[in-house]
Amino acid sequence: MPNEQTWDPERYKRNARFVTEMGTPVVDLLDPKEGEWILDLGCGDGVLTEQIAAMGCNVVGVDGSEAFVKTAKEHGLTAYVMDRQALTFEEWKGTPFCAGLCPIKYDAQNLFGMICQHGVDFLTRFGF
Repeated sequence: MPNEQTWDPERYKRNARFVTEMGTPVVDLLDPKEGEWILDLGCGDGVLTEQIAAMGCNVVGVDGSEAFVKTAKEHGLTAYVMDRQALTFEEWKGTPFCAGLCPIKYDAQNLFGMICQHGVDFLTRFGF
């Protein structure tokens, strides 16, 4: 599925930061531990990614928006532009985390199948 949306980090910060704030309780549920590897699916501009990294975790963010990934990298985060449907967990041994996207809109069966196949924990917040 091509990325049909255009994301502007500054406009997001002004008008939609509440989405990130709604994801904060999901970080609390994740209860990340120092040294743990976390894959932040749909990391956006990296605000939650940065909070998790500040807890001593090794965090890798992925997002479909080049502008968001650029902003995340400007904050010193490791982030990549990547289509969530193209992800594989063959080499991943950490915890996939998703605070703000709704995988049902994408290929949830494929995503959850990969997660179950590799026996990793997964935490997300469903909603729009």
